[in-house]
Amino acid sequence: MIQLHSDRDSDPVIQIGPMVDLIFLLLVVFIVSMMYMDQSYTVPVDVPQAEAERSRRQSVDVAIRADGSVYWQGEPVTAEGLAARAAAADQAAVIIRADRSVSYGRVVSVMEILKKAGLRQFSLAVRPES
Repeated sequence: MIQLHSDRDSDPVIQIGPMVDLIFLLLVVFIVSMMYMDQSYTVPVDVPQAEAERSRRQSVDVAIRADGSVYWQGEPVTAEGLAARAAAADQAAVIIRADRSVSYGRVVSVMEILKKAGLRQFSLAVRPES
């Protein structure tokens, strides 16, 4: 008598080729999309260099130019305007981008205004070393 082999006797096989292709495709999409995620600033400031990671959470941009003028999200503000906008920011993280020629005292005075308005999370922007 002739015995025929049935598919029921074989073990199931998982095909991982298509799964690897899908994971590779998702990896490429994420890498390409991360290349285009960059913050653009409207106020030119020459920040100092340092080796640090960039913050990825929602934040408010405060720029201090070489002449000492202060900008909130790209718009020039006075000390009173800075305090009012900071009070309305409701615990946002602040990234301070100060020109390298700005005195330490000027940066501290801006931070004091922001602290009095209730903001507590500060970061200082730097250029990555090349």
